[in-house]
Amino acid sequence: MRLHFIEPGKPVQNAFIESFKGKMRDECLNEHWFMSLGEARETIEAWRRDYNEVRPHSSLGDPTPQEFTLM
Repeated sequence: MRLHFIEPGKPVQNAFIESFKGKMRDECLNEHWFMSLGEARETIEAWRRDYNEVRPHSSLGDPTPQEFTLM
């Protein structure tokens, strides 16, 4: 019985997560210099909210993920 869904060294098995991590790294983590853990948490939470509640996603037909869940 396997405990992992993704084999080590095979990130393409979960392309959605890899795409999200790349966007987060490029648009949030590489753009900010965090002076404290609290500041990092606030900045990342603001980015996450924008990503899920404000930004339309073409893969969903252009609604936000929040709007998509209400359809």
